[in-house]
Amino acid sequence: MDVDWEKIRKDYETSTATAKDLADKYGVKPTTLRSRKNREKWQRSGDAPPSETKQRNIKVMRHDATPMQPLPR
Repeated sequence: MDVDWEKIRKDYETSTATAKDLADKYGVKPTTLRSRKNREKWQRSGDAPPSETKQRNIKVMRHDATPMQPLPR
């Protein structure tokens, strides 16, 4: 089976799909896809919208953030 890694990489870098979702879509093992992504240092483009999880985490961080108090001397 020929795998079009350039197509998978482009899809990863321009979408919010997870590695598992893309692995399922292209018929490869999720661990193989993640390994290749890490080895080749794939990066999400700034054009890709943030994932729902990332948006939720940012919202929680902004909402729950409390200023740090200085340590007593």
